[in-house]
Amino acid sequence: MKRPLVAIVGQPNVGKSTLFNRIISERLAVVSPVPGVTRDRNYHNYTWRDREYTLIDTGGLEIGNFERNPKEVYDQASLAIAEAEVILFVVDAAAGITALDEEICRQLRSRSDHTILVVNKVDNQQREMLAADFYSLGIGPVYNISAEHGQGIGELLDEITSLVKPLDDEPEEEDDSVRIAIVGRPNVGKSSLINSILGENRLVVTPKPGTTRDSIDTTYEYEGSKYVLVDTAGIRKRGRVSGSPEYYSIIRSVRSINRCDVACLIIDADEGITSQDARVGSYCEEAGCGIVLVFNKWDLVEKDTHTVKKYFDLIERDLPFLKYAPPIFISAITKQRIFKIFPLCTQINEEINRRISTSQLNRFFREATERHAPFSTNNRRLNLLYITQTESKPPHFTIFYNGRGQVAESYKRYLKNRLREQFGFAGCPILLSFRRKKRDEP
Repeated sequence: MKRPLVAIVGQPNVGKSTLFNRIISERLAVVSPVPGVTRDRNYHNYTWRDREYTLIDTGGLEIGNFERNPKEVYDQASLAIAEAEVILFVVDAAAGITALDEEICRQLRSRSDHTILVVNKVDNQQREMLAADFYSLGIGPVYNISAEHGQGIGELLDEITSLVKPLDDEPEEEDDSVRIAIVGRPNVGKSSLINSILGENRLVVTPKPGTTRDSIDTTYEYEGSKYVLVDTAGIRKRGRVSGSPEYYSIIRSVRSINRCDVACLIIDADEGITSQDARVGSYCEEAGCGIVLVFNKWDLVEKDTHTVKKYFDLIERDLPFLKYAPPIFISAITKQRIFKIFPLCTQINEEINRRISTSQLNRFFREATERHAPFSTNNRRLNLLYITQTESKPPHFTIFYNGRGQVAESYKRYLKNRLREQFGFAGCPILLSFRRKKRDEP
């Protein structure tokens, strides 16, 4: 599912990360009074009034002295303009209009119909008066907000919704190819894997991390089935991203995950599972695509009879939210098991598109609830009525219930595990929604 991109841009220290955190109601982005703290991109798939998009928090659009380095401003603003469907251009009411604001505005002017001027830190009457000066930039609409205190956020989200296209309006390509995104942190062997599959050095491979800047699509056919391999830039830790081209190559990587069917999360088997592997894996799960855990560089691992079990234990410990993703152990250099990736991805793609009939689901549902009675978060018994599959890709199930309170997280995990035991869904994230039945509903 290809979600539209909404990018938050502006010069340093105007409150971009604070706005990002306020919208998503989580403290994912680092916030500091020191300019330039955001060195990485933060991404969050967000829904407001049934409109879905990917919100991106960006670093400040100034590197060094503005007068001496306007090209950096131009490069980053141009890339933001090219990638985003909607741009939130954030300025600081207290600081007033700066030369850098005017330069960024010039770069955004060609996208004026898709740019919202967000005047932040408007938290008193004096700043409301100062905010009026920003209308002179001639780019709009203009929204006065206080990201720190939550003022004006609802109206801003309504405006974003009016500019973002519904997902259903995007024409789907008539193509039976399985789209496979090759994702992971830098230097785990993503490009090497694709080159080994293709039998040629089509992609640049070097020992230096971060060589791949753009997502590259390559068509491939294996045993009569068609695939599109998408090589993506390595997604680095916060604080290790340098230069605007690399910043936006990471944005493209996240967008590639959103539009793929299956993501192969490449992990360096010799190094083991890192926190960054888990972070990239969370992007894949949030995108709703199928997932394969590909342990590369298997030829470098010293093995004994317990080695494979050791890696299953590592998954249990370090990637517990991806226990449903099948692992495969390969070597891109020696080509060990690399072609087994394709039937595995085909199988997961079929699973993620499966639909289970309501009658089958409710037979399963009765057995599951009889085996383990549902309770709410306040430890009250709930009456779960019935279940239906509302979507596929990924499988999404809605459960209707009577009673007060919310379904406990432990019970949601129980139902997901039982769904997997009964119906499979290997390699697929499962979404559960709970809806309290209204009195007038049948």
